[in-house]
Formats: sequence, structure tokens, C-alpha cells
Amino acid sequence: MAQMGTFTIDDFVPRSESLVSMVRVLVAYHCKDKNDAVLDTTLMKDTVEMSKKLKSLGYEVCINFGRIDKVSEEGIKNICDIVKDAPIEYLYMADTYGNLGIYKTRQIIATIKKYYTGRLGFHAHDNLKNASVKSIDALYNGVDIVDVTFGGFGRGSGNAKSEYVLAHFNLPLLPALVYADKWVESYKKSGTPYLLSGLKSMHVNYATEVIEKHDDVTIEQVYEVFEKIVKMNKHHFYSSEVITEYM
Repeated sequence: MAQMGTFTIDDFVPRSESLVSMVRVLVAYHCKDKNDAVLDTTLMKDTVEMSKKLKSLGYEVCINFGRIDKVSEEGIKNICDIVKDAPIEYLYMADTYGNLGIYKTRQIIATIKKYYTGRLGFHAHDNLKNASVKSIDALYNGVDIVDVTFGGFGRGSGNAKSEYVLAHFNLPLLPALVYADKWVESYKKSGTPYLLSGLKSMHVNYATEVIEKHDDVTIEQVYEVFEKIVKMNKHHFYSSEVITEYM
């Protein structure tokens, strides 16, 4: 991610010489003179021009608008008019202050889609502990891509959790669980067994027992045991004997 006003195109080498494949051009403050009612159209146009330059170097490019909740519908319309012909993969909306709820996010998405036909992205922050929920909901309501991190790791309150988004869309989950457990937060502390029990419609006591009574069990083993319990159709009603047998 590169914030407008903090770099020039000379800071980039061609894509063929870089380990980076996508550049997110960030417009952190889109207002003029710190007045959210006035859009800085010059900055918007400069952002489009920078996107073209980055594209010519071979990068995939996104435009990332911060503080999206502070933009009026008229401002969103003007932004969309300016960037509609930009050579970008996604137009991103960023929940900069982490204050967005599900319904406000839906409203913003719907407004953008009135004026922009390209693909949309969403970057959520977890100040209200809903980054994963609103990212999932955004995908169900017209956004094409969302940002996630293992364990929600990120600046400040963090971001949407890879594990929760993957689980909701039935995507491969175990590698993310293993990575998050090893490098971000232990699965017992993060409560991952509760995620798995909910995903598999299991009685909650299975997750509680794993967390409280089985200190030497890895997250891979927990995943495999829960799979066995479901396969044996013994998941809806708790049985300590069952989990002891499989552990």
C-alpha cells in the first residue's frame, strides 16, 4: 500500500524486477482543507494518473479510499465519475476508524454500486469487534474482495480474521488455523475450537473440554477429532466418553 503524497513513481521498479505484484494506492484524506464536505478532486485525478503509471510498470493496481464513512453520496458519485476509467483491479472502501456496522456498510456499498460498475474491495478494522462479520456480510452484498489477516493481526484493533471468513465460505480452513495458532495467538486463547464446533454444528461442550482439559493436543488433532465425531454422527449431543476415546 502506498499513500498518495508520500511517494513518486520513481520509488517503483518494474513489476518484472519486484516481489510485489499488486499496489494499493491509498487516498487517506480525500477532503480539501480538512473539510469533509469538500472533495479534493485534484487529488482524485492525481490518484488516477498514478494508477496509470503503476499499471504501465506491470503492476495490478487498486485505489483505496480511506474514511469512506465520511463521504456523502454526492462525494461518492464524484469519486466514481473520476475513477471510472482508471486501469484498476478494485476500487476499495476502507473502514478507517473501525466505526462501520453492517447496515452502514451495506448502504455505502449500494451507493457506490449506483455509480461504479467495476469490482469493489473492502478493508475493515476491528474496533467494534465486527471486522470479520462486516467483511463476510460485504461479500454477500456486492463486494468482490475483502482484506483478511491471520488471527486478525494488524495495526491498532486489527482486521478481519482469515479463519472466520474462510469458514463462512467453506474454503480450506486448517492451514489458516495452524498458521494463526503458531504465529499469532494460540488456538486455546483465540477460542478456535468454538469456531470449529459452530461450523460443524457440534455441542459446545466438545470445544470447552478441548480448551480446558487437553493441554497437549495440537489444533490439527482437534480438527481431526471433531471431523471424526461428526462422521460418527455423535456431534449434536455431548459425550465425554466420545471425545476421550478419540483424543
